Amino acid sequence: MNDQTLLKSMLMICCISFMMSCNFMKGGGQLIDGHQNVRVIEVERELPFPADTIWNTIFLDYGGASKFNPKVVSSGFLGDQTTVGVGAERFMYNDAEGEEGIHERIVNFDSEKKMMRFKIYEAKKTPVDTDVTYGESQLKSLGANRTLFKLKFQYRTTPKILAHFANGTLEKDFENMLIGIEHYLTTKEAVTAENFDSIAKLYE
Repeated sequence: MNDQTLLKSMLMICCISFMMSCNFMKGGGQLIDGHQNVRVIEVERELPFPADTIWNTIFLDYGGASKFNPKVVSSGFLGDQTTVGVGAERFMYNDAEGEEGIHERIVNFDSEKKMMRFKIYEAKKTPVDTDVTYGESQLKSLGANRTLFKLKFQYRTTPKILAHFANGTLEKDFENMLIGIEHYLTTKEAVTAENFDSIAKLYE
């Protein structure tokens, strides 16, 4: 490669990087909770169960996320905790060795309104800024056996440019988790990465 060709390649890379940065800032440079470059994902799914049934699964069984989340290999309470409430902590690992995943803490909840807000405070091999990464689950009863499950997730990646690629993946992961909850409550079969593809086809 001669010097002129090399220069053109470098200029092209710089232009692409600049355009990606502009697109990222345009889509995710809003101020949320006083922080810049924080992105928000919102997903929802109507589930054929009473709100209390879903609440018991996601809140009272706070350590049991691996039962319905296909991305989570293992989960449970951290330390000697056995009760749920503000300050309760759990681990959710994406590998059998527990080397990749998150530690999460409940920071607010309302059992009457079926709302739970949680904070990721430690991320192991997971590129999120724990200072500004929160989630909130909200259940809205639509009748005796119908509930709207709404999930809102606020995050910032480290480095920030990764958000340009992560947004779609995270949104799909949360949508898959809601499918997993529906399947687990319907069948009591644990949802895993190995069986999720066949499960998902049942809820298309």
